[in-house]
Amino acid sequence: MIRAVLIFGVLASFALSERSCEQKKRLSPIASESPLTDRTSKVPVGIWGGPHVVMLITESGAKITYDCAHGSIDQQITIDSEGRFDVRGIHVREVDGPVRSDQNPDSHPARYTGRVNGKDMTLTVTLTDTRESVGTYSLKQGEKPELARCA
Repeated sequence: MIRAVLIFGVLASFALSERSCEQKKRLSPIASESPLTDRTSKVPVGIWGGPHVVMLITESGAKITYDCAHGSIDQQITIDSEGRFDVRGIHVREVDGPVRSDQNPDSHPARYTGRVNGKDMTLTVTLTDTRESVGTYSLKQGEKPELARCA
């Protein structure tokens, strides 16, 4: 009889602990992530620089400066298991010399695609309204840019 009570107590304890673990999993932010986020990670925040470009990556997007243009990405940049990313943003061409106050910026929606491999990044910029390729850039995390600003 005592043996049966002990066995029942152990089984009941095991069942309650299993239920508690399931409840904890449901409350855990990690357990609530979708399968997609399990296979993605963020591009490390900070300065990424290279010839003709610098990119300041933040938790919520990025600001990009080129020799004669600038751009922005207003969403977190995540990479898949192979280091690839594909995000939308804005690309603005700049002009030489002063800009009139009534002049509209030459702004275009843009697609920023690329790949991160350790501290190296390849970035390709394409204007989505004109399908024009702005270019492909090589950047390194923490590297100073090599910009020749428009004069």
